[in-house]
Amino acid sequence: MILADDVLEHKSPKLYYVVFPRVPPTGCEDMHRGVCATDGGRLLKFVDVVANNQQRRNDTIFTYTLTKTEAGRMEWVMDAAAPMTAKERWGLEAPAPVPHEVPM
Repeated sequence: MILADDVLEHKSPKLYYVVFPRVPPTGCEDMHRGVCATDGGRLLKFVDVVANNQQRRNDTIFTYTLTKTEAGRMEWVMDAAAPMTAKERWGLEAPAPVPHEVPM
């Protein structure tokens, strides 16, 4: 992912290249990934849903936050890794029925 810093300033923006976190391959996972801004645009979150339906194991939902290190580099820091069965996922409380698709 390529990010630009200070795009609204009159100077040239600084560009960052940030690699998405990697999930160890198992040969049967189906990955669905997405990035979104939260907290009024102050945070970037990355969500990685690893669906293991072929082996009838739990799916795992990983969440990360983009942070700047002391050295000034940008990197993803894992917030959580939550295993979840299909029954748990489709039973989530929501204002509308949760669609029976892998979240993206």
